[in-house]
Amino acid sequence: MKRKITFYSILLFITISLSACDSFDPPLMCTDIGCSDQISILFPERLPEKLMIDSSLGSYDGCADQQSQNIHVLRTVDYNLISFDLGGSDIKDKPKGLSFTIKNRESCQDEESVIIYELDDYPLSYRKFQPNGKGCSPTCYSAKINMSEILVE
Repeated sequence: MKRKITFYSILLFITISLSACDSFDPPLMCTDIGCSDQISILFPERLPEKLMIDSSLGSYDGCADQQSQNIHVLRTVDYNLISFDLGGSDIKDKPKGLSFTIKNRESCQDEESVIIYELDDYPLSYRKFQPNGKGCSPTCYSAKINMSEILVE
């Protein structure tokens, strides 16, 4: 009789232990990387140095001494990118579409400019990401426009 109680006690202990393990969530392991909400536009060719951008989110002048705080132009060997920093507002407050005109000037003294790209109320689709891991803050949103795909359409 004593042996049966011991066996059933051990079996009960193991069952309770295993069920407790399934309900226990380990603590989140988060890193400390920041991010910002943004819209990125990828271009198939090198952007001119003296470009001007008029958009529904602000303006940029490649010849100005002070550049826009929320529009950034990045030129590399492999790609050219314009990004619009949206700040940290809620996803419901993000723009649903983007309109822009990009012009090129021969020189900074030249008032004449030529339109090289133009989009009118292009629909944006945001991707949610958490750079520090799932469930870790911050949560940021980004939208990307690939001009190579649009120019083919």
